[in-house]
Amino acid sequence: MKQLAWLGRSLKNICGWILTVLFGGVGVYALLDETEDGAALVAFCFLLAAFGVLLIRSARRDKKRAEARDEEERQYRRRQEEAAQERARQERRETVAYAAVECPGCGAVAKIRKGGVGRCEYCGTVLEGK
Repeated sequence: MKQLAWLGRSLKNICGWILTVLFGGVGVYALLDETEDGAALVAFCFLLAAFGVLLIRSARRDKKRAEARDEEERQYRRRQEEAAQERARQERRETVAYAAVECPGCGAVAKIRKGGVGRCEYCGTVLEGK
């Protein structure tokens, strides 16, 4: 889909430049040509040249819109990934189990991760969370 949009913008741009250069040049030539009375030709050429300029501007505007749309899509995906990572972090926090372990040295109760190792905050004895 993006390739098709790119092709459409490119064709607009190319056709616009062809119309602008070709008919602009012919219009200037007809304007400066003293042998013919070509007012209608001059007007027609400048009209087509103006249409070419409009095509070029339209292609540039389409490109800016596509870039803005792509940037919005990148930001949306980044926000989605950040939200998924935050949900995963939250789930990990919720699934971590703690055990209340009584210190054999002083009798204080410490909160230690199950399967983890910690120290008693009062006497410094090493405790295992079972």
